[in-house]
Amino acid sequence: MLDIKKQVKYYNDTFKQTKYWVSTVDKKISTISTSYAQLTAYTNYFLLLERINHAVEYSIHKKAIPLLFINLERNKQINSLLRQDFSDSLLIEITKILTQALIVNNTVFRIAEDEFVILLEEFDNNAQLENISQRVIDSINESIQLNNNTINTKSSIGITIYSQDAGGSEQLLRNADVAMYHAIESKRNNFQFFTEEMTLKAEEKSSKVLTIKEAVKNNEFINHYQPIVDVHTGKAIGFELLMRWSGTGGLIAPDEFIPLSEELGLIIGMTESALDRGLAALKQWNAVISNLYLSVNITPKHFTHDTLVPYIENLLALHELPANLLRIEITESTFIDEPEKVIKTMCALSSLGIKLALDDFGTGFSSLSYLKQLPLDIIKIDRSFISGIGNIQSDEVIIDTILVLAKRLNMYCIAEGVETKEQLDFLVAKKCHYIQGYLYSKPLSAQEIMKKLMLNKDDLIVDSLY
Repeated sequence: MLDIKKQVKYYNDTFKQTKYWVSTVDKKISTISTSYAQLTAYTNYFLLLERINHAVEYSIHKKAIPLLFINLERNKQINSLLRQDFSDSLLIEITKILTQALIVNNTVFRIAEDEFVILLEEFDNNAQLENISQRVIDSINESIQLNNNTINTKSSIGITIYSQDAGGSEQLLRNADVAMYHAIESKRNNFQFFTEEMTLKAEEKSSKVLTIKEAVKNNEFINHYQPIVDVHTGKAIGFELLMRWSGTGGLIAPDEFIPLSEELGLIIGMTESALDRGLAALKQWNAVISNLYLSVNITPKHFTHDTLVPYIENLLALHELPANLLRIEITESTFIDEPEKVIKTMCALSSLGIKLALDDFGTGFSSLSYLKQLPLDIIKIDRSFISGIGNIQSDEVIIDTILVLAKRLNMYCIAEGVETKEQLDFLVAKKCHYIQGYLYSKPLSAQEIMKKLMLNKDDLIVDSLY
């Protein structure tokens, strides 16, 4: 067996630009007494490197070598099992599944709790790689029986080929890793072949990650607020908080930073800071005109966080605001992973007196069985349906159906993204009286809203721009 310290140095030098930190390797080395991981009887990190180098040397005289990088979806059930005594058994089952899905002369390497690498030393063409990858995905997707638990998970695979994509083992692994993350981002249960464009995108993403982290550190994220208008009176009754990034080149839209902030685990802190700023502004506005409310969208990850309810309760007390002046918006995707926990959180928020809104209704999960269980007060009609008014009859039918459904469930609707007089007239005719969109106002800063309030201290009249 090779000297362990030399192996660690080799591993560190080879992977210094990838995500396999030396501290993780050191921890695993302490439990490894041979060149094979005792848990699964599969090759460990160091033999993986040796095998790749050996295969690459062989490839110089023979043919290309493919590498498959597999990631398992870490859903709630998998996380629970990995935290318990079932982790070893689970990994053994996964490695068995992978082996059974492969042809001969291929080797499986487990390099993390939820990541595996397959080195294919014999293959004919890309079509064969596609078949193998799909077989692996289908096999993992089948239910696994373990300790009286039925486990369901998904996988994503990145594929790279030496010498088409890489000039050495380090680059080969890095390219497979990059392709795997593209498979995750596109959708689960799929595979992606590495392309040079992926490297450029990965570098762009890496740069954006550093920029977002620096922006959080420098408090570059600010709030804007879009009025929600009662068309009967033309008065603003509340405002939706919209986070913006005040970058060096101007304001950056949420689509440019929210998804990545969620992925990085930054969104909870960013949202809490935004809510603190928003309630401080709301306090000032209500000193001029009473009963204006603030509506805030909470991401799915944040909504299932245990500290959400006490944080909001304490923040309302800090700003001395009644709970009925706060609206919490959630999207349908919030219910997908932990619906019972989401409902429990909604009930806790509702019991405080906070009003709850279902955002982007009709574009995602749309389970009517859950809808009737939820303590909802408001359904927000997505702009994708509003934009079809006057052009797409099916969109008009969907809007009409949502309005009828909300009324029957003792809720009311807010139409988002209203931009034209034609859209407004249709909504009013259907008895939808709460409107949000550029027809009345673009999102404004807290200072701009205060100026408008001071001009008319009785009511905040928002005139249509048309």
